[in-house]
Amino acid sequence: FYPAVKRANPNALVAACGTAGDSPDRIERFLNSLFAHGGAKFFDLYTFHYSVARPVNRRMLKKYCLRVPVWNTEDGNRCAGDETFLRNTLAGLAASVEKSFYFLCYIPVKTRSQEEEFGAVRLLDNDLQPTRNFPLYTMSCELNGFEFEKEISTVPGVRIFRFRDGETGAGRLVLYASEHGPRSVTFAADAPLTVVTADGRTIPVAPASGRISVPASSVLYVRGAPEVLPAPGMVEFVEPAKPWFFGGERWVTILCRNPGAMPFSGMVRLEAPRDWPIAAAEQKVELAPGEQCFVSLRLHCRTI
Repeated sequence: FYPAVKRANPNALVAACGTAGDSPDRIERFLNSLFAHGGAKFFDLYTFHYSVARPVNRRMLKKYCLRVPVWNTEDGNRCAGDETFLRNTLAGLAASVEKSFYFLCYIPVKTRSQEEEFGAVRLLDNDLQPTRNFPLYTMSCELNGFEFEKEISTVPGVRIFRFRDGETGAGRLVLYASEHGPRSVTFAADAPLTVVTADGRTIPVAPASGRISVPASSVLYVRGAPEVLPAPGMVEFVEPAKPWFFGGERWVTILCRNPGAMPFSGMVRLEAPRDWPIAAAEQKVELAPGEQCFVSLRLHCRTI
């Protein structure tokens, strides 16, 4: 097959088999057999399915000294409504995976079995309207034309990736919390920054004392690629002492710090969807240099 393809079109690329599944031992046995029988001579790029298989595939490529492009040719299934595919794509880029392909863009769903299999993972519904998986569209808008540069490892529990526009040279950061718990990232900034959330909301953030802090939990895009400071965050959410329940009330506690040399005076404002009422959604904060305080706001979780 491979020689015939190359005779017909020398520029054609032949992809290796896309190993999948959640059994690293099975994948390793298969690849050992494939490579031991000379299979590496018959493909130009290596593929696998789903990020659960990425570590064993990388290990086997290294074991057999294979230096070929690596693509994740299927990911995102069973990731309905969350950011798993976004995080898998970013982590894959940091692990030298050149391309990642989402499981399903659109398929008409007409039966219950089709709904169970495909309904939750489509990007577009039967009317071609965005589903809750549409954060992928935000990623494509924010990173179109950008090339991955490197991962920045300066904030414990947070993964930060730097990209660069191939034409303009403009930078962009993408970050998310890789560990559970309150996390934030602080940037050096003398001018406002634009932050874009995973669902596409654009938020301008003004600096205080030459710094800007953003909470790190969901995927965030930071335009401009500012310098990341190895400093405590100016604003962090404190983990709730009790689990959240629909229909109940919970206090949201926010830790505020002033790392600057000048007094700080500002407002803490908590925003939520319209069906999540907030009592006292704004509170004034005044901090001396080096001082910190806790602000608590009461949130009523919506009913199902």
